[in-house]
Amino acid sequence: MRVYLALDLRCVDCRQCSGVTRERLEWLSMNPHYTKRFAWYVGKQCCGASVQEVASDLRLDWYAVKEMDKLYLREHLAVADVPQPTVIGMDEISTRKGHVYRIIASDLELG
Repeated sequence: MRVYLALDLRCVDCRQCSGVTRERLEWLSMNPHYTKRFAWYVGKQCCGASVQEVASDLRLDWYAVKEMDKLYLREHLAVADVPQPTVIGMDEISTRKGHVYRIIASDLELG
């Protein structure tokens, strides 16, 4: 189902560059086809399910869900503190036959 929203956007004089720009709406995402709130919801759904499952549940394109998930992860990365480990431990775990491995890096001092 498509929902159309009509808005009046104003042109604003920029004090810094002395040019004219359109006002920005904070609740819109980088892509004007969805809001930040919906992208945040899709990102939370992707934490518990695969991108393909979320796309089929919400009846969206796989690429759109992937972009919203990347936006969600960028937001999380912006608020996360930067880890500064002094001792790093690396481990490689086989997940199934056929040389399929997961590599885990962890801080040995903090656990």
